[in-house]
Amino acid sequence: MGLKILRPFFSSLLSLMTPKFYKMLESCFFMASNTDSFWKSISLVFGAVSVLLLGTLLMLLFQAEGREMVAGANAFEDGEQALSFALSDNEDLVMGNPDAKLVIEEYSDFQCPYCKKFFESDAYQQIKEKYVETGKVLLVFKDFPLTNIHPYALIAAQGASCANEEGKGFDMHDKIFSSSLSPTEENLKKWAAELGLNEAAFAECLDSGKYEQEAFDDQEEGSAKGITGTPSFLIGSQKVVGAQPFANFEKVIEEELAKVQ
Repeated sequence: MGLKILRPFFSSLLSLMTPKFYKMLESCFFMASNTDSFWKSISLVFGAVSVLLLGTLLMLLFQAEGREMVAGANAFEDGEQALSFALSDNEDLVMGNPDAKLVIEEYSDFQCPYCKKFFESDAYQQIKEKYVETGKVLLVFKDFPLTNIHPYALIAAQGASCANEEGKGFDMHDKIFSSSLSPTEENLKKWAAELGLNEAAFAECLDSGKYEQEAFDDQEEGSAKGITGTPSFLIGSQKVVGAQPFANFEKVIEEELAKVQ
């Protein structure tokens, strides 16, 4: 990830390596042999060649990093399964058959535009209809609040968890993602009323911050499994990243179901 930060800088360096750049090298060699500034010219040549070599090396590293990221989007390197939670003491939002042989863990941020895009997509609806509602798959929603760029992601995660105490966690999930309004504390309490939740109990839960650590625990767990962005999905031994078409999810789900039949 660190290399990405330097990419624009070194791309600019590489853009210098045009025919004019090589013409400059030729001029430096000419200066070295026809002027008294021999060592100054040699320094110029050495510096220019160093830039060329360093830029080439870093571009090779960028390419290798890109290949690694593509590979990581398809599967865990160690092949570990995503069945890493116990429903008996789990506070996550869950949908589907608790005895399902396959679990999908979705790591999401309530203010993430791509998470919203996935929620609104045919992929989400078809996953629910074909796999969750038929009892083949259990869907577990995990919080991954990117608080540095999404100021209401954490309070929204807590709001969904508070609603989950009354069995309406996914109802609040749907309210948040379907609204054009930010999931502020005020809006969460308004949506709780619209969902018919106990308003006083919901407000007390939200104000207490009792689920704040749970959201961060989800995020820490996801990071340990290689999650770096949202939405990301752990499906059996494979990872799917982004709001992808249903066909991409279907392929992975079918492969993982075949392993547990």
